[in-house]
Amino acid sequence: MKKTLLATLAVLFLALSANAQVSVGAGYAKIGEVYEDGEFDSINGFYVSAMNNTAITNYFSINTGLRFMMGKQEKNYGSFLGTGKEIASGIEVPVEFHVGLKIADSFGIGAYVGPYASFGITSKYNYQNNGINATIDWYDEDNLTGYYYDRFDFGAVAGVTVDIMKHLQVKVGHQWGLIDTDPQDNQSCNTRVLTAGIAFIF
Repeated sequence: MKKTLLATLAVLFLALSANAQVSVGAGYAKIGEVYEDGEFDSINGFYVSAMNNTAITNYFSINTGLRFMMGKQEKNYGSFLGTGKEIASGIEVPVEFHVGLKIADSFGIGAYVGPYASFGITSKYNYQNNGINATIDWYDEDNLTGYYYDRFDFGAVAGVTVDIMKHLQVKVGHQWGLIDTDPQDNQSCNTRVLTAGIAFIF
């Protein structure tokens, strides 16, 4: 099912590419996870994206593409793992149904909502154990902590856009993961990502 979802979004991306405007973007990403009891953990990072924006009408478009995210931040896991650096990266395929209103030739506003599928590339914790450098791979089911994460995620994305001048767009979005990415734990864990950046539309 996971491979089918990714394949479906990839096919949609290619199908909409023929008559699309291309945009490239970059910005800030707060990559996090929320547990069933309300605990929230996150790291700061960035994203870069390449999107195809296919206009269906003057007000409605379907935007698909690829987005890469990466975050790195110092963490402290107490006496067991101590202080180290958490590193995470992944790639995702969003499908954004966008509604926009052009207020002037050089200014417009909009909003979007849609699904996304993502695949984790790296999720590691680098630390020192008795003076020796060590690494925990959170995607490895056999790591020494007994906790691991699922690489695949699927969920919903929503956000707002502001068009400035003809080719520049400010974009703020939020993602809600719908899959429990920490399946061996007693409580569910879902991803949450906040993004804010700028895109250049060709």
